[in-house]
Amino acid sequence: MQTQVVYLKPPADGALPDPTGTFKVVQSPFDTAATDLQPGEVLVENLYLSIDPYHRFGLYDPAVTRSQFPVTTPGTVISTYGVSRVVRSANPDYAMRDLLYSWVRWERFTIVDTPNLQYLQKVKAGIDPVHYLGPLGTPGLTAYAGITQVARPRSGETIVVSATTGAVGMVASQLAKALGLRAVGMAGSDEKVRYLVDELGLDAAFNYRTAASLEEALKEHCPDGIDIFFDLVGGEILDAALTQMKLGGRIPSAGMVSQYNLPHDKRYGLKNLHSIVGMDITIQSYRSASWEHLFAEMRAEFEPRLSDGTMTFKTHVVEGLENLPAGFYGLFTGQSFGKTVVKV
Repeated sequence: MQTQVVYLKPPADGALPDPTGTFKVVQSPFDTAATDLQPGEVLVENLYLSIDPYHRFGLYDPAVTRSQFPVTTPGTVISTYGVSRVVRSANPDYAMRDLLYSWVRWERFTIVDTPNLQYLQKVKAGIDPVHYLGPLGTPGLTAYAGITQVARPRSGETIVVSATTGAVGMVASQLAKALGLRAVGMAGSDEKVRYLVDELGLDAAFNYRTAASLEEALKEHCPDGIDIFFDLVGGEILDAALTQMKLGGRIPSAGMVSQYNLPHDKRYGLKNLHSIVGMDITIQSYRSASWEHLFAEMRAEFEPRLSDGTMTFKTHVVEGLENLPAGFYGLFTGQSFGKTVVKV
């Protein structure tokens, strides 16, 4: 039986992606043995699927919402990275039961066609396959490129990472520590704050929901100022960080999750941008796709750390495709803790 999560219609402008109104879980007969494969194609069964904040980008009505991202067509199944097992193959490079890192869709079975064969990679023996959707996948690359190529850190500097218990934030903060930086994190619950210090080994962390003042919280934990602010949130947190940046500070901008579900006229307008005047501060947005040539380098560095425990990574597993829409909703409401994946 095939199971798919079909995109029905965009949320209202600026609204959260309601699990029941935005998506529909559809089942249909599917005979893996009778499915035709063209030369080179591979039929896979998806074991784990990634759900990420960036999937929100295309879920809008272009007649209502302004966006620089291509619109996702209602009635389609969203594409994503996954961990998949080969069921049938018309490709000599992939055999039945091979375990693959793949570019698939929110569904149980996917035919990987010629344009998407380039993304297939065999999962190495001895490595937790779910790590390919986290520190060894796009989240890890986003963190690695942002730290090593955009932030260009120097040992002894102070870095603040927002959304620190998310997939990118966990990796970025630990990499910063490994490079000799003083790392400060933040999270939306006391449990998550304790995790950042006790498990990830950050130098300090605070609860941004209960802080009386974000500026004062940053000042308390970064008394000498911030050299690098690794931004994944935008909004008020970015605005507060601007007031604490040091001369020559760098701000890699990898996301603005606090703004994704707001109408255009309700999005937060920065009030402290004037703070960068005369400060040689660089704010640089970037995308992981521009740094895919670093995948091998990144994995060579992260694989041994994950194996020996010097890098840790928390995964939030959603059980069953039928619960994917609720898991996606949880990305934006603080319900998830760590990288969210769906166990199909």
